Amino acid sequence: MADASFIVALRRDPLLSDFIHPTSSSVAAQESWLLTYASRPDDYYFICEDSDGKSWGTVRIPSVHASEFEIGSWVFLPDAPVGASIQAILLAYRFGFERLGYDVAVFDVRRGNERVWRFHEACGARRNRQDAENFYYSLDRAAFSRAWVRYSSIVACPDPVDWLQEVHRAERVQTHRTSQDH
Repeated sequence: MADASFIVALRRDPLLSDFIHPTSSSVAAQESWLLTYASRPDDYYFICEDSDGKSWGTVRIPSVHASEFEIGSWVFLPDAPVGASIQAILLAYRFGFERLGYDVAVFDVRRGNERVWRFHEACGARRNRQDAENFYYSLDRAAFSRAWVRYSSIVACPDPVDWLQEVHRAERVQTHRTSQDH
């Protein structure tokens, strides 16, 4: 809930809103959405911060099904440190493939967001279809593994395995809090 105002400010930023779904300017509406979102067991929302706790952006896995996970809401402040958004998406992919164990990431990118769709294609994403507004992609585990070898040196986490263990710890804390609430 504490991140609701950051999310609204980020998503309402006029420099960023061309390539994302519109959102309400109401922080209360965002808090309500977050409550509903948090109740869905296979959805993950990440606030991406630097080591000092400064929030720079978001990325989320809005749903998982069969052997696929969706990835989206990859939005960062215009003044985010260079490479922060790339690190976040690589870690989100890694989370989906390694932590959740899925085989394929699926996502869409607005046609006009050329810098982003070119990045995904450089990572090995396959463009499966398109419509007037979006390109629709998939990235399989093997392609991500090749991309990880190429890009992992820019990821600032001391050891991504530690990061994955931290996610486990955070899940245990959340589970413990939820069981105390019942």
